[in-house]
Amino acid sequence: DVAPSRGLGDVYKRQELLTANVSGSIEFCMMHIPAKNGSHNVESIHKGEEVAYVAQGKITVYINGAAYELETGDSVLIPPGSVHRWQNSADEEAQVLFAVTPPSF
Repeated sequence: DVAPSRGLGDVYKRQELLTANVSGSIEFCMMHIPAKNGSHNVESIHKGEEVAYVAQGKITVYINGAAYELETGDSVLIPPGSVHRWQNSADEEAQVLFAVTPPSF
């Protein structure tokens, strides 16, 4: 399944569910964020952990107000209850593979 999600203004990202379904205790997704885009002012928060791996591009993730610059091959753990958002300031699409528990797709 593919779920486009829009934030404020012209913000656009696309999330692709890679798990067969969300009936288990974890979900696996690919997030595609076009160049010069992101979740800007839209922040996410999950009950459980989220682990993200940058499969392509450069991305900034803001976790509880702190900025972390990530490149292809980098990963990050987003602790339960952390406020976070993504920003792609680069000239190419970023692809971020992530797992979230419990599923929230």
